[in-house]
Amino acid sequence: MRERTGKDRLLNLWRRQVALRPLACCCTAFSGAVFVSVYLMAGWQMLLAGGLLLFLGLALVLRQHRLAGAMLTAYALGLWVVWLWSWNTADLESHWAGRMEPLTMQAQDYSEPSGSGSSVEAVILTKGRLSGLHISLWMPEGTAQVTPGDEVSAIVTLHTGRGLPGVWQLSGYANGILLRGTARTVQVTPGRVPWYLLPHVTAHELGNAFSELFDPEEAGFLLALTIGDRSRLTGELTQALSDTGLRHIVAASGLHVTVLTTALFLLPGARKRKSVALVPILVFYAALAGFSPSVCRAVIMELFLLLAPVLEREADSATSLTAALALILLHNPYAAASVSLMLSFSAMLGLLTVTPGLMPPARHDRFAKSGVGTALRSSAAFMVGANFFSLPLVLYCFGSFSGLSPLSNLVIVWMLPFLLPLGMLTGAVGILSPVLAKPLAALTALPVGMVIRLILSLSRLPHVTLLRSPVIFAWLLLAQVGILLYCAKLLREGARGLAAALAAAGLILALLPVQEGEIARMELLDVGQGQCILLRSDGETAVIDCGSAQNRAGYLLCRKLTAQRIDCVDHLILTHYDSDHINGLESLLSACPVSHLHLPYPVDEAQETAQRLIRLAGGNADFVPDTGEVLQVGRLRLRLLQAGSGRNSGIVILVTAGAFDLLVTGDADFSGEGELMERMALPDIEVLVAGHHGSATSTGWELLQQTKPESVVISVGENSYGHPAAEMLERCERAGAEVWRTDESGGISILLFEEGAVFK
Repeated sequence: MRERTGKDRLLNLWRRQVALRPLACCCTAFSGAVFVSVYLMAGWQMLLAGGLLLFLGLALVLRQHRLAGAMLTAYALGLWVVWLWSWNTADLESHWAGRMEPLTMQAQDYSEPSGSGSSVEAVILTKGRLSGLHISLWMPEGTAQVTPGDEVSAIVTLHTGRGLPGVWQLSGYANGILLRGTARTVQVTPGRVPWYLLPHVTAHELGNAFSELFDPEEAGFLLALTIGDRSRLTGELTQALSDTGLRHIVAASGLHVTVLTTALFLLPGARKRKSVALVPILVFYAALAGFSPSVCRAVIMELFLLLAPVLEREADSATSLTAALALILLHNPYAAASVSLMLSFSAMLGLLTVTPGLMPPARHDRFAKSGVGTALRSSAAFMVGANFFSLPLVLYCFGSFSGLSPLSNLVIVWMLPFLLPLGMLTGAVGILSPVLAKPLAALTALPVGMVIRLILSLSRLPHVTLLRSPVIFAWLLLAQVGILLYCAKLLREGARGLAAALAAAGLILALLPVQEGEIARMELLDVGQGQCILLRSDGETAVIDCGSAQNRAGYLLCRKLTAQRIDCVDHLILTHYDSDHINGLESLLSACPVSHLHLPYPVDEAQETAQRLIRLAGGNADFVPDTGEVLQVGRLRLRLLQAGSGRNSGIVILVTAGAFDLLVTGDADFSGEGELMERMALPDIEVLVAGHHGSATSTGWELLQQTKPESVVISVGENSYGHPAAEMLERCERAGAEVWRTDESGGISILLFEEGAVFK
């Protein structure tokens, strides 16, 4: 009899697994179709391919190939579901984006600060095509606090629900937001809270209870830890969680659901009754956590596993995982564009497929007989499994991965099963009776404070950061192949040590710095409607502005600094005091030391803002003198000059390196540009950063004629002002300048070499 090879064993195992999991196969086919159609297909292609696959699927079912036929039918269903959604979103964009409409809406949550105003998610009540649609509404400063159930009436300028370009382009759709709106005047009428919005009220009360019982840092951390609400995390702790690779602990996920389920199962009663009783409790917790993809995945999987014995079916993790993904995508196929969903499911897939193969039976391993050895092997197996599929996604989406992640997870994660129920109990008691909760809060504050101190201490350790590059992705691919061969027992005993040594050597080579002859790097970050420019040369760093109408500049800049291993900003320069240029400073200053802050002289209404920024900077700040100032950042020479008057006055910066010049005019209008040309001898410049995000009253013809820029870059995002203005773009075209826009190209990098500059 022929000896069975490793390939035969794998094929037989695959056939058995597929035969026992028809639901998993159909759910996988449906989900695969959704991902393929969202990322790769146009509307008519989905429609035609769906029809063809449905015909083939039914033909296979009639020919007794039921599983194959069911999978093709599920695939066709996935294509058609995405086609219906894409048709709906295209119709909304073509007919409604850019229009002004009087709308009456019902708030679905509490309003949150956003830029110079606030934003809230609402459902449109006005009858017509938009009735029942969820919309993200921006409201101006001074609007009353909006609570769930309130009626909001306004004349709204509608915009597409799409997010920023690149991997985040469908982020709005992924969150169920198909349109966004901007209102100038808003009327708020208090209303009753519908029953389905009670979880939002409970989450808000939980945050208030934590704020009353703990200091702000501990309260924000506990709220994020228990229900994944990171809105009250301090900037320093947010950055520390990112630097240490621990952001996943403040996202409600499988760990939270498992802890909640285990705690409830410790109560007396029959297991089947408790399983049924857990269903509404877990659904309520998912609503409390905002139905994020990670918590939805965990809750759906847990419900499948809990109800399997009740329904007298076998509990199967693979089936529950694929069914959870299919249900989420059936509800909203654009959730396939959610990075949170991809990371959650890829981590769980690795834990189910890779981790078991890395944990051999203890009897075959002398080292694993000891308690320490077992714990280390188990930790390593879980860590490799969780990162096997998710690490490439993290590098692709965020550009970097913290080398501290293995150590920080080993130090911190084991404490969470004890801290989570304690935090949940303290919050619940705090909502019901703050007086009774104070002794419990005093007990909880000790481990919470210890965990926070540990996270902050770990973030200050020197570490290596994996940066996104073709070399790193090639190393990851080879490492994954080696791990799969080991899990499938196709790697011989003697080859395992060699494979591990080669993987380590490959990682060291991949991390070695490559000398490219780069003199300086200037990066216009894609922060949406706002501005943030990062300058880097010879190990020195300067930042010009840090703000965004979407309030994301501080977070994005901190991630960029971490990815480039920058632990200090030498110079932070503000062109003026509008919130879309400064509202990221608090996050930046709390996460990264700034040696010096350079400010324009404030007009009357900006005096208080200027003093607040000086306090945030710890006094390391000064106002740029009227005669100007010159800074040296590596090989870059920065000339700072105040120009203009009124609201659009501020600092103009001319950045020079040899024959290369870049000009930043902030929000200066035509008069400010005229004053600049009178007071500074401007050379022919290579790059001009368009003033006021490309407004019609900036980047005038006189400035373009005098400076003759080769390229004009515009930092702009979704807005209701019409930026960039058509007449401004026409002036740039007439001047012969190439136009680059962050809303189309994403972040724009200018790499400066001895032989010239390269746009990237």
